[in-house]
Amino acid sequence: MRYFYLSFQLLFGFFVQKGQAQEFNDLLDAGSSQQQRYALDAKQLATRLAYQQKTSEEVSFEHINLVEGLLWSIANHHSYQTDAVTDQFDIHPRTTAHAHDFWFYTADSLGWAREFIHTRNVENTPFANLFAAYPNLSLSFESVDNGFYAFAIHSDIPMNMDFFHQQFSNQADVMWANLPDNDAFGSDVKLEKIKGGWRLIYTLRNIEGYPHDYEYSWHFGIDDNKKVHLFHESSNHFNLLPPGYEVKENPSVNLRP
Repeated sequence: MRYFYLSFQLLFGFFVQKGQAQEFNDLLDAGSSQQQRYALDAKQLATRLAYQQKTSEEVSFEHINLVEGLLWSIANHHSYQTDAVTDQFDIHPRTTAHAHDFWFYTADSLGWAREFIHTRNVENTPFANLFAAYPNLSLSFESVDNGFYAFAIHSDIPMNMDFFHQQFSNQADVMWANLPDNDAFGSDVKLEKIKGGWRLIYTLRNIEGYPHDYEYSWHFGIDDNKKVHLFHESSNHFNLLPPGYEVKENPSVNLRP
């Protein structure tokens, strides 16, 4: 694995830029076309899986295409339940991993940040080995505030950027956190590999006028032949269904009292 080439000796304390993270979510605007949105959703879910596996810094296009096919299988199934999650409530995955960018701050104790700002030469930064090992990565200066310099590392191809977070966090003088979730209480889609196929869990949250902890979930299975199965539906509030939604053709509905 190429990350063994990374040199951490020169790394020093920096932390994730939270306030600017929303810039990385702009492409997930709900106004995107359905085709564009599903492509972005697939990249997000494939990156999240790569992060959970903790075995690779790369996100393969083959895996992204597989996930996008699963999302389209749900969208094209057109049952009452699949139409609810894709059209009526328009549920998409939250941004809990990122495929292209992360931010960090440095106090520039070694003086490299100011030199980089003037030269834009990564060879004189503590990250020279990183960029030599991953030529698709680039470093950009973003801002300075109260002596802290904000930088972003960008990848032109999909990468498990949280993988790098995890590697850097092992260093005693580095403070890391995963890229912040853009809506910790919002709706979400989760993807799990199961025997004979995949499980997709669509969870609806944050509904105006409903309890703040309200959740309603639909569990679908997609077998290796791309056939969609509804496993079950569940709510954490007894007899409280989503607005405008009914339970149809599914005896396996779990409503918690």
